[in-house]
Amino acid sequence: MMTDNGAKGNDAVKTTVIATLALLFTAPCAAQDRWQLTLNSGQYLWDLQLVKLDGAALVVRQADTTVTVPVSDITELRLVAKSVKQTGRDDGGRAVFNALSGAGDEVYTLTLADLPERLGVVRDVLRAHPPTSP
Repeated sequence: MMTDNGAKGNDAVKTTVIATLALLFTAPCAAQDRWQLTLNSGQYLWDLQLVKLDGAALVVRQADTTVTVPVSDITELRLVAKSVKQTGRDDGGRAVFNALSGAGDEVYTLTLADLPERLGVVRDVLRAHPPTSP
């Protein structure tokens, strides 16, 4: 009686390689926090990753661009909550409304804070949400 252990071994190797590649390509995307900044001018910078505090400026990454923003110009930092729509729940549309309105976002308002207080908040945010490597 002949057995084909070589073919089964190849299938196991292929499965392991595919699973490993899937983990490598999905893990970095899942780990990144998405931030939004509101500036004194009323401008918004969105879909950002926090990089570091450099003196009195916050360094952020937007896609493939790195931007330095003076902390004194920031009125709000917002960690945009990941939205998940669960089907089969009868919530009258509240989950969708809450996701679209930012009800689950983590918001840090800096409008009334002076520069040392703002820097302290940004340091605390970076400690609570350590930047990920690109």
